[in-house]
Amino acid sequence: MACMLMKCETKSSRVKGVAFHPTLQWCLTALHNGAIQLWDYRVGSLVDRFEEHEGPVRGVDFHSSQPLFVSGGDDYQIKLWNLVQRKCIYTFTGHLDYIRTTFFHDVYPWILSASDDQTVRIWNWQSRVCLAVLTGHTHYVMCARFHPTEDLVVSASLDQTLRLWDTSGLRERSGGVAGAVGRSGSRSSAHGDIFAATDAICKLVLEGHERGANWATFHPSMPLIASAADDKLIKLWRYNSVKAWEVDTLRGHSNNVSCLVFHPHRDLLISDSEDRTIRVWDVSRRTCLHTFRRDMDRFWVLAAHPTSGAIAAGHDGGMVVFKLTTERPPSCMWTGHELLYVAERRLCWIDTAALLHQPQQQQQLEVMLTEVRRPPNALANGPKQLLVNPLNTGEVNAVVVYTEGDSLSYDFLCGPRTDVRGPPAAGCLSQVAQGTGLSFAFIARNKLAILESAPNGSCLRVLTAPSASSHAAHATADAGRIEPLPITTDRIFFAGPNRLILLGEDKMYLYDIPARRLSPPLALNIGGPVRTVTWAPDMQHLALTSKHSVVLLRANFAALSALPIGATEKGVEAPEPAFKILASLHENIRVKGGVWDPEFGGFIYSTLSHVKFCMTNGDRGIVYSLSESIYIVSVVQQQLLYLDRRAQLHCRALACNDYLFRVALSRRDYMRVALLVRYGNLCGNALIGYLKEKGYSEIALEFLSDCKSKFLMSLEVGRMDEAFEAAKALNDKAGWRLLADAAMQEGHFGLAEICLQKLKAFEKLSFLYLLLGDRAKLKKMLHVSKLLREPLLRQHQALLLGDAEERVDVFMEAQHPGLAYLCAKVHGLQELAEQLRGSVDEKDVEEFLPKTPVALFPPLPLMRFGPGEAATWKPAVSGELSPFAAALRAVDEMDPETAQLMLHKGMDRNETDMIPAGRAAGTAGDWGEAAGVGSDELEDFASVGAAAEGEWKDAIDIGVDDEPAVSGAGGAGNFHGILNGKAGELHADTPGTDPTAAWRQKAIPSDLVVAGDFTGAIQMLRRRLGLLRVAPFEAVFQKIYEASWIQLKGHSFAPPLHLPFTRGQPFKTAAPPRLINSAYMLSQVREAHKLVTGGKFAEALAAFRKALITLALAVAENQEEEQQLLEMVDICRTYITGMKLETERLALAESDAQRSMPTFCISCTNISDADVDFCIESCSKSTCADRCMDVRASPALFARRLLSGTYSDLKGAPEELAKAKKVLLLCEQKGTDAININYEPGEAENMLLCTSTLTRLNPGTPVVRCGFCGAVAQQRLQGGLCRVCEVSELGARVVGIQFLPIV
Repeated sequence: MACMLMKCETKSSRVKGVAFHPTLQWCLTALHNGAIQLWDYRVGSLVDRFEEHEGPVRGVDFHSSQPLFVSGGDDYQIKLWNLVQRKCIYTFTGHLDYIRTTFFHDVYPWILSASDDQTVRIWNWQSRVCLAVLTGHTHYVMCARFHPTEDLVVSASLDQTLRLWDTSGLRERSGGVAGAVGRSGSRSSAHGDIFAATDAICKLVLEGHERGANWATFHPSMPLIASAADDKLIKLWRYNSVKAWEVDTLRGHSNNVSCLVFHPHRDLLISDSEDRTIRVWDVSRRTCLHTFRRDMDRFWVLAAHPTSGAIAAGHDGGMVVFKLTTERPPSCMWTGHELLYVAERRLCWIDTAALLHQPQQQQQLEVMLTEVRRPPNALANGPKQLLVNPLNTGEVNAVVVYTEGDSLSYDFLCGPRTDVRGPPAAGCLSQVAQGTGLSFAFIARNKLAILESAPNGSCLRVLTAPSASSHAAHATADAGRIEPLPITTDRIFFAGPNRLILLGEDKMYLYDIPARRLSPPLALNIGGPVRTVTWAPDMQHLALTSKHSVVLLRANFAALSALPIGATEKGVEAPEPAFKILASLHENIRVKGGVWDPEFGGFIYSTLSHVKFCMTNGDRGIVYSLSESIYIVSVVQQQLLYLDRRAQLHCRALACNDYLFRVALSRRDYMRVALLVRYGNLCGNALIGYLKEKGYSEIALEFLSDCKSKFLMSLEVGRMDEAFEAAKALNDKAGWRLLADAAMQEGHFGLAEICLQKLKAFEKLSFLYLLLGDRAKLKKMLHVSKLLREPLLRQHQALLLGDAEERVDVFMEAQHPGLAYLCAKVHGLQELAEQLRGSVDEKDVEEFLPKTPVALFPPLPLMRFGPGEAATWKPAVSGELSPFAAALRAVDEMDPETAQLMLHKGMDRNETDMIPAGRAAGTAGDWGEAAGVGSDELEDFASVGAAAEGEWKDAIDIGVDDEPAVSGAGGAGNFHGILNGKAGELHADTPGTDPTAAWRQKAIPSDLVVAGDFTGAIQMLRRRLGLLRVAPFEAVFQKIYEASWIQLKGHSFAPPLHLPFTRGQPFKTAAPPRLINSAYMLSQVREAHKLVTGGKFAEALAAFRKALITLALAVAENQEEEQQLLEMVDICRTYITGMKLETERLALAESDAQRSMPTFCISCTNISDADVDFCIESCSKSTCADRCMDVRASPALFARRLLSGTYSDLKGAPEELAKAKKVLLLCEQKGTDAININYEPGEAENMLLCTSTLTRLNPGTPVVRCGFCGAVAQQRLQGGLCRVCEVSELGARVVGIQFLPIV
């Protein structure tokens, strides 16, 4: 039973037109919503979308050779589109109603359109004019098509007729290329007199449909026309030059037939209908072969691909692309170079080795062995599978498998072979057995295993082929014996003599038939049934392919042999597995199959769009792209042999350097790797990432072109020569420091010396010379220190040299005669000591002499560094070249033509044979010579000696600035970003670096304070806060500065080393320490708050004011901390105001009635609930006094506030609230107002208080605020000092405080 082989399905609005690209795997869909979609139906992806039509689009078509397509819609317009530019390049107008179809002519630059205006028009898309208007239909013209070869046009109309038009006159007059031509032969305009043109005439009118005709099309090779109509019928018409007649009528559809198309390769007619079906008809027998039904969507349009056999159908919900039959030609490799395949019912043999030398001679080289079955009808598939016995090369044993409904049938063919080295005789095969089965595989020289179903599981039927002597007598195979299988099996595959691979329930087994041994199962989980099993030539590896997966495995036949006879996986505990998965990959599009590469061991397979490779180590890649599907049969000498859909054999060079490169890497074939690196045109970040992932950083280095990346990679792999060249190109101090450290670790001390010279790191350079025992260069460094006039460096050099006299001179020049005398005394320099005796007090100096003085002399080198002398230490790395480096050197020394020849022809010699003698080992040169470093660089430091002799010019120069300066990205200062801060973490900066220069550019006052720029900080605070007094900041400035720096003591004659705390960041790029943050300020506010709860109001006032001053230098890391700091400013201002009120109240005389009014501290300030406890107790005592009834403040109102507040959870609050209730009761009974004050407790929340005069401000009173703390004061006090912070001006126009740095 036939089935729809789905290739692609799309979802969209109703599809009214479809068209296939003639060569690419593209399909156009015209949608009812006015859009045109371009799909790649191989992968089901939308390539592009075109939207310029106004209204539904009904007709689309691709040009056969140009990158063009045409569309027509309900906007009466025909649009010509360019596929390269992806835009409309011209719009044809002229139709007066909906356009139903648009088609290109295969040869001429013509466009044919059919419209509801009852006309058919022919347009020239080159000259962009209308060539002819075909009139005669009396109703909508639903379709018009060109004949594929003749000058004919057929049109179908709702007037129930078909019309056949002759366009030969139009072709002759216009030449197929020119514009519109009138009767007189002169050109006419696009719209002038075209209705009178007689160049295209109606030749025949076909009548027979009872209702309107929807579609008509020509047969591709026969004089036959098929038409579809609303009468639910399909009619076939024959025609000649004078008449046309109805041949037959096809019935079966139950609704309007929308469209039909002839199959390009089979004698089939496909039709679709509004009855939601697609029907396939046999044209010769005029019968319906199959019906495809879709319950939810009506079908409207069909299109057939001209070469691939794909059919596209548009329906209400989108488009579906399908095939009616499989197009894979059955084939099977017999031996390493013999191929059997089926082409057009012919079972053929061919020698692929001979085809490599004669690629165009397939028909001459092939031998037809026999014919296969004839399909029962045009829709039926031919052979599904072909199997050839690989265990018997002396005879031809083949099985041809066919599909019959839901089961498989087979023909067992056998034939003799007279000459093993020659081709079999033509027609030598004869059928010896026929039957049905589920799966087939050869298991011996003359035995075929057939999988069959059994009542209790699965079984094998083993057929024995007749001997070669009985072939002529047309002998048949025996009925075969039945072998039960231990498991339920779906498919079987060849696995060697007397062995099979059993597949069932997504598990894979290895089965030994004679011994009945079954291996443990291997779970596959590849998302579909296994289609093919392909064995490598060594029978140690195999590849499984399914619809979307490829799995590479290793077979272990010894594990099966170790099992006892008759054992299954259930009868043995923890048996050794027979298969091991080496690589598994999933493809998004269908896998067509593949073969093993016998030379390099990779698996080459094809998908719908690519040829790819996969290796047993998991590496994979793309060989090249495909325009159509191919079926690979063999890889021989890096030549890919494959069959196309038409069973034509092709040969194409594999030519994939990426594949060869990965194979060479897996085999450690470094000579081939080096050849591919130099001449393989390999590139790409993916390849570099692959090499780094696999641990081949040394090889990845050869593909890097960026100096920064190359430098870091060179350091990683220890290629000091290339790292040195990259460092010279970058010319960055951080790079030189990294290279110096790496050179020291690797033992390249000569390179380390050059790097330290570039950095002018004299102390490190001196220590290196000490390690090397090079006292001559140490003496030169001493001369350099004298010329640089740096006593500390000079003292250091004298210590390393053990030159006590020089040390005495340094002390004397530094004005330390006492130290000079002691140095001379200790080191036994009696004459110098006597000379210095008079300049010091000997009694005072003698006290510092130890009892047993020890002279400071460095150890003398036993083996000195110098020309011709042995090294003090051997390098940490070997001087030998790595295998890849040696191979690369050998390739570089080759002639390019020789290298190219070796690359393409392969290499059979050992890679070490190509390395010149004496060079492979990489002999080490002079101890101080760095690999790859030129003599010019080694002589750079020679100028130090010249400088010591007085040859210095305008400035100190040690010979490292002769290199050309590098600009751009390689300049100094850019390398920190390259190394992501690593350089700063591993190395100290050179002397003289001052990070405070960058800190002074910051826009935060605290950064200026840390940098020591107090003046700049004060000026910034004045601009932002309006400072009038700066004295309160002195203590804060000093504290911040001292906490940010550390003093390291040096020599007595040298100043201390002044270093900031950099929080682990590189010194040169470190951010300034920021000590005043939200956490620190929170601790200060809490300490001040404790003073409030302790009743120490004066101390609390000073503590909150100090915290407020410190907040001016606080820094926030984020917006949350900024908000916290702003809240702290409000808290400090509130508490300062409250404490001022309380201290002023306590300063009043005892007889003053206002002294007993502590309620002000609650009513006028937002003091926290934690402090109200204290106020409750104080207020209650005052209100309960005997004179409380004479107070104008109305204790009743205050008592009500206490009772309505949220103070019940505070300590002691219940008792005080009980007292408040008593006060309220007494006030309500006996209360009077005797004293008049300017205060009402009910207005506390909205009341403003002048923080300078501590008086209430009436609503609407003009006020000014402090630019720092925000305190409120009367407007008349503008310009005065704020009495809250006591540092800022009231009413100053300032920016305000800033906590968050501006990035």
